[in-house]
Amino acid sequence: MVDNLLHPCVNNPYLYGRSTMAGKYLFKHGTRVHRLVWVERNGPIPEGCCIHHKDGNKSNNDISNLELMTASSHMSHHAPDTRAGRMKGLPVMLEAARKWHKSEEGSAWHQMQYERTKDRLHAKDKIHVCAWCKKEYTTGRTSKTQFCSGNCKMRFRYHDPALIETHKCEGCGAEFTRHHDHKLKVRCASCQKKFNRHKFAYGG
Repeated sequence: MVDNLLHPCVNNPYLYGRSTMAGKYLFKHGTRVHRLVWVERNGPIPEGCCIHHKDGNKSNNDISNLELMTASSHMSHHAPDTRAGRMKGLPVMLEAARKWHKSEEGSAWHQMQYERTKDRLHAKDKIHVCAWCKKEYTTGRTSKTQFCSGNCKMRFRYHDPALIETHKCEGCGAEFTRHHDHKLKVRCASCQKKFNRHKFAYGG
């Protein structure tokens, strides 16, 4: 934590005095100091914009070191530094990974993974019988499908007895069957006309 940091670039006493360091930025009353400095000198920050430190020093909040940039431009500006930081340790990580995979621990891990997946790895293509049309079809070795096509799956579901329910017609009161996915309230066109007239007259 950094205390009692003065910012002589600002004439507003509100920005003087105690500030705290959180991460790479100085904060004052929960707001980043460089944003307070910009607002004091130039007014509100437009929506979608950021305040950029020209010299890269996040603690240098002098107004001459600050620049208004759009968020996308700001990200593009720092992208090379971000990628460079990520790539810096990549060779070390790759070398460590190679050594581990060649070690006894790494070999044991690879053997465990093989034992876990060998049945699927060496399995042959499966021959299935479609649950709807009863035709034989071939799939990959790990497939668990029950239908030879999407149409057969749809037809099977449409005629599945478990999904057929009995409903009372709201037009004539007679019972009829409908699929679970169908929200029919009447059983025929004449009942539909009666139902529509009643709905129009009384609402609901």
